[in-house]
Amino acid sequence: MKKIIKYILLVPIVFAYSCTGLMDDLNEDSKGVTAEKLTPDGNLSKLRIQAMQKNLFNLTTSWQYQVQQNLNADVFAGYTMHPGSFNQTTTNDNYNWNHGWNGWAFTVAQANLTDFLALYEETENATINTDFYACGLILKVLTTLPLVDGFGPFPYLDYGVGSNPAFDDVEDIYLQGFIPELNSAIDILNSYKDGPFENRVANSKADLTNLGGTNSNWVKLANTIKLRLALRISNVNPSEAEKIIQEALNEPDGFIDASTGDVTIDVEVNEVFNPFSFISVAWSDCIMSADMQSFLVGYKDPRLASYFLPATTGTVTGAGAIYAGLRPGAALTSDKGAYANYSKIYAGKTFKIVSAAESYFLLAEASARSLGGLTPGQAEGYYTNGVSTSFAANGVGAEAGAYLSSTDTPADYVDYAAADNNYTATTTVTPEWTGTDMIEKIITQKWIALFPNGAEAWAEFRRTGFPRLTLPKNMENGANFDGTIPQGEFLKRMPYPSNIIGISPAAANTAISSFLNGNDNGYQALWWDVN
Repeated sequence: MKKIIKYILLVPIVFAYSCTGLMDDLNEDSKGVTAEKLTPDGNLSKLRIQAMQKNLFNLTTSWQYQVQQNLNADVFAGYTMHPGSFNQTTTNDNYNWNHGWNGWAFTVAQANLTDFLALYEETENATINTDFYACGLILKVLTTLPLVDGFGPFPYLDYGVGSNPAFDDVEDIYLQGFIPELNSAIDILNSYKDGPFENRVANSKADLTNLGGTNSNWVKLANTIKLRLALRISNVNPSEAEKIIQEALNEPDGFIDASTGDVTIDVEVNEVFNPFSFISVAWSDCIMSADMQSFLVGYKDPRLASYFLPATTGTVTGAGAIYAGLRPGAALTSDKGAYANYSKIYAGKTFKIVSAAESYFLLAEASARSLGGLTPGQAEGYYTNGVSTSFAANGVGAEAGAYLSSTDTPADYVDYAAADNNYTATTTVTPEWTGTDMIEKIITQKWIALFPNGAEAWAEFRRTGFPRLTLPKNMENGANFDGTIPQGEFLKRMPYPSNIIGISPAAANTAISSFLNGNDNGYQALWWDVN
């Protein structure tokens, strides 16, 4: 397998494998594991899995995560902001696209897709070491989901075929790619249960996460992502969503939940980086958002200290610990000014991949909407478990009860350095479950629990309209740099950077015409974004 060149923005890609054929191989025999289908150690497969885990959110360098996600999706999700302009004339927060930054979302993902194709080759077309291969399938979906949800159509189903692959519509990627791949992974891992080769991935120490490589935990992970995808498509294809939810509920291993805890990677043990320790704490390039300030301060949310550091020095601190965030679209300078002292992101010893609370909030929404055989009467229980699980994961489990009875509302936003950025709180929704505003409560609390996974939070914001985020300041003032997003509206996708177009220019143009109504801009909704 050719080595991937790491530090590139635009690459010619030589494709050699068919993922459609790959799925055929899996469908032929995902059961009946025998000794002939195993190699003694799976060391090559182990290395591929570890590399893919480190690269879901790039943890191998101090800076790639910043351009992979932090300067786009994390901002669009209302999680973080950058306090300075980086001497750039374009920054994504005000919808003045920096395609050079955004191209790194694909550059980082491409490394994982390359490792996945190598894993397929090394497992002899998924006929040996199939348990390792199943883990690779799950990581492949986790890798590509933010890319597809961020930009739209992508050459996924035949990634690895020739030099000019077709771009697939988001619908086909979800229903012909992601879901079948997760199902295959679950079937493969289940076929090892109670057999002599169960938990080989665990025994090989291939898994860098706290899941420990056990087959049942990886099934939980795949099943949780299935549930995530089902809710994502529930507005545009409710019948398929119902089917997927029911399948997920019927899986005996269940979901990533309070019993497993958050899926995390220990950055010290695995000798990788928590990127926030550099881009936020050391470099002051990333600070709390205005939305996080409004919601967490208003709610007196005890998770605040687990997410952010108090603001430091100058007029920001005042009396006691004050948390200060910044609004997107605010006027910035290259030297960052007072905003360099605003609240930075707490960089712990672990980096979260999937929140254990997510499955509860997904089930709460499904219940509130009577999806998958669930009923509205079940929504409160799942909601309560979601909040409690998030609190426990952040070391404040004892305070969950009081929070769930709270009638506090988000606070008005105050910019301590520039009062022109101030705004009135966007909502009066409370943590207390009242039986009204159910979807807003569920998604708002899920948004808090998902932090810092901006890619997932941004996708859910576009799908549901919640939480109620603030517009970029420039959009309030009428400075629409994108030129297509109406006043008072949020972006719906990122335009393609040149390295995605460069995969297959003719196919990209066809996809823009066929799947994006000819609009490669920030206001063209994706397939699942219908509300």
